[in-house]
Amino acid sequence: MTGVNFSRSLKASAIAAVAMGACVSLSACQESPSAAAEVGGHRISVDDVQVVSRALCAERQSAPAGATGGPAALSQVEDQALQALVSARLTDQFTHGAAVDETELNQQLSQVQPLIDRLPADQQEKAHDLISQIFVGQIRLTDVGIKMAGGAKVQADQAYALGVQARAAFDKKVDVVINPRFRAQDATGRSTKVDDQAMSTPVSSMAKGATATDANWAVSLPAALRCG
Repeated sequence: MTGVNFSRSLKASAIAAVAMGACVSLSACQESPSAAAEVGGHRISVDDVQVVSRALCAERQSAPAGATGGPAALSQVEDQALQALVSARLTDQFTHGAAVDETELNQQLSQVQPLIDRLPADQQEKAHDLISQIFVGQIRLTDVGIKMAGGAKVQADQAYALGVQARAAFDKKVDVVINPRFRAQDATGRSTKVDDQAMSTPVSSMAKGATATDANWAVSLPAALRCG
């Protein structure tokens, strides 16, 4: 993949993230309140999600108007970051940690390094590592798709889609637990099923609106709830 747009790149990963389970009770989540998700026993922390989200927000803030979809609710961006991290972990397990082309990986990372540089100094190394994991997952799925094509010439996006299809059956066998504070979506874009009692109910019109994706509405959010 060349000409990396970080937001678009993470959306591709989000499409591949199929959350097969979710926290269905507060007690289950309270065992590890700092966990955003667990994928096959591997923990993704809330801090991991927030660090990747900050990089996404940095891209929105630095891009020309409209280039990345405009402002968005922070909750929406955090969901996108979580889905990408879940997909990367699923792909790591699916491919058994297959090696990737380091040149391609470094090329992608070099394009998002300016975003990482905008983060607080104590978060930059972690952001680099997490974004590397996401890009590695995308490259691995693309490599899987190229092999599936059997030598036929395919575009990177087509190969990636084939890789996603190849991983689908594996996803169903992996336990994925999502903290109910995140409204993660499956590959069809539908919210994962969680117990309504496990999710805190928004009590204000502003909080209720935090799930919306409309850019015009997002502009009205307080800065702490808005990305871009």
